[in-house]
Amino acid sequence: MAALPKPVLPALAEVFALLEIQPWAGRSLNPDRNPDAAVRTHPFGESGVGGVIYLILEDQQIVELLEILWLG
Repeated sequence: MAALPKPVLPALAEVFALLEIQPWAGRSLNPDRNPDAAVRTHPFGESGVGGVIYLILEDQQIVELLEILWLG
């Protein structure tokens, strides 16, 4: 996260806040083959130029951040 531009951080923080209350709001990483998968993705930033990939461990009430992508 330290490599991200400072103006992007509020958008990323919004995604983190959303994942705390609605982790299933993101899209399955492979929606055609497994739309209900626990590995999901959610865009952030202007025009969705960034994204997070995360894993939902529902039984443990944990969301594991797997990757932050930034194309800006």
